[in-house]
Amino acid sequence: MNTKTRERLDQLLNTEMDRKAFLKYCAVALLSVIGISGLIHALNGAVKKQTTSSPEAPSGYVGRAFGE
Repeated sequence: MNTKTRERLDQLLNTEMDRKAFLKYCAVALLSVIGISGLIHALNGAVKKQTTSSPEAPSGYVGRAFGE
């Protein structure tokens, strides 16, 4: 690690912050590590899994046997 980065990290670690500010810094760090596109891809995959259902039989008269 170069000295400028090390100084910034030391400055960040030495600053007092409340829980809200800490969580903001953690969220920014997480997004920078994962990447915004990776996060969107993961969320998009989760939404597709939730909305995907097994194919159902056609509704109406076509999907049932005679007399049902």
